[in-house]
Amino acid sequence: MSDLPPIATVMAETDSKRWTRQWVPVAPSTRVAWGVIATAMVAVLVTAAILTPAKEGMGTHEALGLPPCSLVVTSGLPCPTCGMTTAFAHAMRGQFISAFIAQPMGLMLWGGTWLVAIYGTSVAVRGRGLWINWDRLAPRLMLTLGICMMLGWGFKIAWGMATGTINLN
Repeated sequence: MSDLPPIATVMAETDSKRWTRQWVPVAPSTRVAWGVIATAMVAVLVTAAILTPAKEGMGTHEALGLPPCSLVVTSGLPCPTCGMTTAFAHAMRGQFISAFIAQPMGLMLWGGTWLVAIYGTSVAVRGRGLWINWDRLAPRLMLTLGICMMLGWGFKIAWGMATGTINLN
């Protein structure tokens, strides 16, 4: 029926201490799924390239017809995702310092978006993907992303207070 190795075989051959084993053949439905994911990532990057970054370091998303951040409107403080779209727009222009200042996590996610777009395109075209031991990687990845998100938010607030763009009075 298929020349793909059963996942149990791949898992049995995989050293339990490694997160990835090797490039393995993937099912046609997986190729299609990665193609769709890669296309979505490219759409995000193209949208970021078209948008003009807001000078305030946040609010670029409003050019897409989205409402202003309700936390900023009600409290004056940015939310954990404030500045993400602005960071993507700056990064697409090669303005990495401005992207970092707008939202450090946004700059990280921009890089991740590129990686997922490239990997997804590779899997869709080649029909091979990395076998990943998600049982080991997912908890660490989620914890790392959560910590980075909180650190980025803290930086955004601290930078805003230091530069006077956020006033807590």
